[in-house]
Amino acid sequence: MNERLNKINNLFGRLKDDRKRCLLSVVVNVQLISFIKSCGAGDVASLKK
Repeated sequence: MNERLNKINNLFGRLKDDRKRCLLSVVVNVQLISFIKSCGAGDVASLKK
């Protein structure tokens, strides 16, 4: 019984970590996009080539 509880707790702990990672990546992506926009559309076009 205790082993099962521990496994469940570990699973929930991992889920929380994944959520934090998801939030972090979203924040980083938003900052990247705003940085690219502030650089200007011309710079973005030259980056894509």
